[in-house]
Amino acid sequence: MSWTPTLPVYLPVRGVIGYRPKPRLTEVERAGDALVLRWQGPSAQLHDVETGTTRDLHWYVVERRAAIDSGDFELVTEPAVAREATVPLLSEGAGFYRVRLVPPPSSD
Repeated sequence: MSWTPTLPVYLPVRGVIGYRPKPRLTEVERAGDALVLRWQGPSAQLHDVETGTTRDLHWYVVERRAAIDSGDFELVTEPAVAREATVPLLSEGAGFYRVRLVPPPSSD
């Protein structure tokens, strides 16, 4: 006995992202007067068959603050899809960094 689907076989796939893991900082390297930060995180792309375009869905920013438990995080990098960033060292001492996922820029 075999079963044959009654729906059209070529349904368009719209895509669903049900799990969005947070980025995880994996490496910090000093390079002169800068730090190179590397992290793991998602890097999905959405391909539009009708227009033939592809766009990245996961964008990251690096943020920093002077104290680990107080103060606001300041943006250090502009949104980017790379999972690596080079940031200048703080002249005033210690700094605490985080990598955050942000929405993709609008395609307007």
